[in-house]
Amino acid sequence: MPIEGVFTKSTTVIASSLIGLALLLWLAEKVARHYKTIDQVRWSDALWVGLAQAMALIPGSSRSGTTMTAALFLGFTRNTAARFSFLLSIPAVLASGLYELIKYIK
Repeated sequence: MPIEGVFTKSTTVIASSLIGLALLLWLAEKVARHYKTIDQVRWSDALWVGLAQAMALIPGSSRSGTTMTAALFLGFTRNTAARFSFLLSIPAVLASGLYELIKYIK
């Protein structure tokens, strides 16, 4: 089932989510303690960052932006947040590619 609808083309929704995500990222940068490294990632951290990744379905938000913001709120260093965001993209991109391949074959 495609994720489409009235809100995917709404400039108000897109602009609002861009501004909202920018404010969240700014807040995360200000309150983050930046002490956790990639060796300290726990299952609960992965779950929270994964849930943030799902927020990228909102038009105007980015997958990497939402995941890095969540990781910063969880106390990860900037480098770790970026690395973890990249690693988390692998299953999502592979699943998306596999879905498109199956759709193409049918």
